[in-house]
Amino acid sequence: MNAEYEMALLLKQRENIEGYTPVFGVVEQLPDIRIRLSERIVLDEDNLASILDLKRQDADNNYIWLGRRVYLLPMYNLNKAYLVIGGDEL
Repeated sequence: MNAEYEMALLLKQRENIEGYTPVFGVVEQLPDIRIRLSERIVLDEDNLASILDLKRQDADNNYIWLGRRVYLLPMYNLNKAYLVIGGDEL
């Protein structure tokens, strides 16, 4: 095999599953995290991993992410279903 062909095979193996796209939801409840993706789909802490501190509070002890839109990536073949990667500006 040549190097170009081997590289193409490696890239093909890393392609995302069809339909893989970021989604957004709204933080509906804290400190027990619940994020609503749609009318019928609500995620809780068992389904989520996050790079954000969703339980962060301001000086008045209000949860700053409560009611805000967050962006999630679907996770395949891992313990959690979604990874929270960002949200509306604070």
